Amino acid sequence: MNKVSKTTVTSAVLEEFMRILIEGHVKPGDKIPTEQELVQMLGVGRSSVREVLSALELIGIIDRRVGDGTYISDNLNCKAFSLILTVVAQNTPVLFEARKVIEVGLAALAAEKATPADLQKLEGYIVQMKEHLDEQQTFIQIDLDFHLYIAEITGNVFLRNMMFPLTTFLNAWREKSARSKAAREMAIACHTNILEKFKAKDAVGASAAMFDHLQQIQEFFIKESDCENPLAQ
Repeated sequence: MNKVSKTTVTSAVLEEFMRILIEGHVKPGDKIPTEQELVQMLGVGRSSVREVLSALELIGIIDRRVGDGTYISDNLNCKAFSLILTVVAQNTPVLFEARKVIEVGLAALAAEKATPADLQKLEGYIVQMKEHLDEQQTFIQIDLDFHLYIAEITGNVFLRNMMFPLTTFLNAWREKSARSKAAREMAIACHTNILEKFKAKDAVGASAAMFDHLQQIQEFFIKESDCENPLAQ
């Protein structure tokens, strides 16, 4: 662990815990240092450490075992994962990377498992996107439904639960990346390409199509961000 700034002690301690969890320095079931050891390692007061540990226990990230110690929970739930994402929510490149890793994998798995009914539902979303091309907010919601349904197709509850909290932080991206009609038309084309790979049971092709789609989203997002902040260019 790194020593943290005392200007926002509790927040900094929480962020440090999330960092070591995200970076894989600890894993579910691992025992963490005692309160006194954490005070020395982080260079903060005992009250700040206790406050953070209480918060982490409340949301299910740690388990305190009387007479034994404190452990990283074996059952990190959706709420806990949401908090982890909150910590990195302001780091846009991190979230772009996370989305690519998760959704590219989901696309491959869904391509293998999609039933005719699933394909019909995905096609229905694309039809709706075309019908609401000029209605940005409605279009964005349909776009979201398309991606969430891909997670449903996999039948993997863990992956689906990872996807749901992640979408909370994708709303701002969708607002920007779908702002222009050209971007929305591109999204329809990308979704159509993904669907074609699903129909062919082409897991590799579905992964590639999803990656290309997310790359397009990132490019439109960056373009809109630059337009909002011309001095940053």
